[in-house]
Amino acid sequence: MSADVGCSEEMLTIIAILSAQVDKLFKRPKKKKMEADLKKKTFDCPESNITSRAWCKEFYLDWKTLEEAYEIRCQLSTMLDEKKIQRKSCDDDMTKVQIAIASGSFRKIAWKTSRYAYFTFSSPRDDPVLIHPSSVLFTASPSVVIYNSIIKTKKAYMSQVLQIEIEYIQRYAPNFYRKLSQVLPYNLCGTHTMEDGQYDVYDCVSLLQDHY
Repeated sequence: MSADVGCSEEMLTIIAILSAQVDKLFKRPKKKKMEADLKKKTFDCPESNITSRAWCKEFYLDWKTLEEAYEIRCQLSTMLDEKKIQRKSCDDDMTKVQIAIASGSFRKIAWKTSRYAYFTFSSPRDDPVLIHPSSVLFTASPSVVIYNSIIKTKKAYMSQVLQIEIEYIQRYAPNFYRKLSQVLPYNLCGTHTMEDGQYDVYDCVSLLQDHY
């Protein structure tokens, strides 16, 4: 899908980072937690580039994790070349990245039910999850997200979170969306067309009533 929408270069990097123990990537020394957090905010923007060990030290990044991610990316890149899959860059068009991730990880969707609480497709309705406080989306609290993993402490937190539009699931995973629409809040259903029929807001409300 990433090659189809034109963001395979970006997806190579994202998959490599997620495969290389991403939780160890950002360091938070006890005596320099505030400074480390400020450096981390630099990566809220896409303009940064990895250059050297000194650069990693300056921004409190784990060099070994990045080195592992680089090796994984090279391996994945070689696999694409062998399969003759064209590598393309989206040139900072994050919509293409969102579509690629949503189309492949649609089962890891979560939607907001209150200010900070979310339901996932697989979680019980009385067991909401939260966006991890370390995420740049923690304060933004978007309506719909895709998460990579869930960390359970006293509460359940989503880690590595990406904001998406529900329409991406509707378009690229229509069979799953049919099931999803039975539990989504009506304000996220909207009017949509499926391959085998059409539902509107009122249909979604009916499905919700039947489900509960």
